[in-house]
Amino acid sequence: MHSTAKAAQARSQPTLYGAEGIRGFWPADLHPNFARSLGQALGHWVRAQGETAIMVGRDMRLSSVQLSAALQSGVREAGVKVYDAGMCSAPVLYFGARLLECPVTVRVGAAHDLAERNGVEIAHDGSLLDAAQWTAVRERMSHPAPNAPTPAGAYAPVALQACYIARLLCDIPSLAGLRVVIDAGNGTAGLTAPALFRALGCEVTELFCDPDETFPQHLPDPTDPRNLQDLTYCLRYANADLGLAFDADARRVVAVTPSGQIIGVDQQLVLFARDLLKDNPGARILSDTQNSRRVTAAVEDAGGQSIAAAGGRAGMRERMQAVGAAIAGDAAGHVCFTDRWFGAPDALYTAARLLEIASRTNDTAAVLEALPRAYATPELQADTGASDPLNVLQSLASQGQFTGSSQAVDATGLRVEYADGVGVARSADSLAGLVFRFEADTPQALVRIQSTFRRQLRRVAPRVQVPF
Repeated sequence: MHSTAKAAQARSQPTLYGAEGIRGFWPADLHPNFARSLGQALGHWVRAQGETAIMVGRDMRLSSVQLSAALQSGVREAGVKVYDAGMCSAPVLYFGARLLECPVTVRVGAAHDLAERNGVEIAHDGSLLDAAQWTAVRERMSHPAPNAPTPAGAYAPVALQACYIARLLCDIPSLAGLRVVIDAGNGTAGLTAPALFRALGCEVTELFCDPDETFPQHLPDPTDPRNLQDLTYCLRYANADLGLAFDADARRVVAVTPSGQIIGVDQQLVLFARDLLKDNPGARILSDTQNSRRVTAAVEDAGGQSIAAAGGRAGMRERMQAVGAAIAGDAAGHVCFTDRWFGAPDALYTAARLLEIASRTNDTAAVLEALPRAYATPELQADTGASDPLNVLQSLASQGQFTGSSQAVDATGLRVEYADGVGVARSADSLAGLVFRFEADTPQALVRIQSTFRRQLRRVAPRVQVPF
């Protein structure tokens, strides 16, 4: 169940045009008239790019039904064809856009935010719209085109899941004999994950795979260990080889072994890199500046090139293309493959690749539990309230006193590195606030680094709610 603190945080967040699109409250900020206006502006912008169609998908929120329908109406009024993918996970939507050669996708939904919130995410050629593109769309919303007679765009509903599963089965060999527990957290991953892994030959036990906007059991955020308690408990009695917990949109996955060990994105990147580098020495692996230092060490030890770049999920595809990376991951838990796949965050494919590697031995859990580990926190989100997150970040970087450390500052964040650990702060992609992550060699060092950050944050920005 959700805490009152989580609900209070959600109520405090305003409408946001951020790196991952629009977020706001339903129906105060996001309502059908807004969605229709956005659809019209987007349709005209798409035509200006020389495109003729948009693919729209949505999550399980009841408000997403109305927002999606209104947005599609606006798009068609602008003379642009709409492919309606309906309720689906994000990987299925982006696969469908590639399959039908439709470069522009719109996803209506708000991940694991509470039901009272919603959002719109737009991508072009597989990449989220950047600031300049959003500015162009918003300008068209503010100054609508004259109502010149334009034939309405066509409407085509599309069913994509079977095609997605069939394509993935062409890449991943049979996993027959594996027993997995899938916790979809009542998000849209539950629409695809059980069917996919059964098609791969797994024996599947389902937890919370029916989509429900209220998330009655726990939030579908697998990076928070509190949301893994049901899965961990089930693994004790299910006689399963592994548990898989997905986020609301099937962009992120965390694995849990029967003994309760959590295999997060850092361990996943190490596993994938070692496997890839056996046959592709020198391949490039891209990680976030917030990822574990152990990722860099493991990649280099395996004969690969480790490249760290700031930015999170937004812009990950461009960064992969720029450096020629075969695999990329960020600290939030997104993993992308251009090796054998399409370069978009896809937790369903990530989980299948993980099981493919781990199943090559008789003890799946042992392979995963042997991966290098550190004492680390998940991403910790701080609501900065009325304070500009970037101003708070700049104050922390310029005025914070981090004795005995080396510091690196870029446009999105601050990294403070000690001999025995690291603390990172950056602006959040999808809310008005900051995100922190800490890692250390020992529990004592982890506590010390967090305490230092807490003191310095309270000193330079006393009104910020510190989440650690």
